[in-house]
Amino acid sequence: MKLALALVSLLLLGCARPWTRPNTTEQELQRDRYECERDMKAVGGESFFFERCMFSRGYSEE
Repeated sequence: MKLALALVSLLLLGCARPWTRPNTTEQELQRDRYECERDMKAVGGESFFFERCMFSRGYSEE
């Protein structure tokens, strides 16, 4: 069940609008996304945690 929730969360994240932060390279964005997704999975797969992580790193949604 947890695996299914994690997969659904990741699919929903893929449909989300792009994240932006001034003066950020694609490599930095990918690293931050990876780390936030990893942390989200560690706490149960809730997309709220992913968004909170990205906001805390200075990103905003387009």
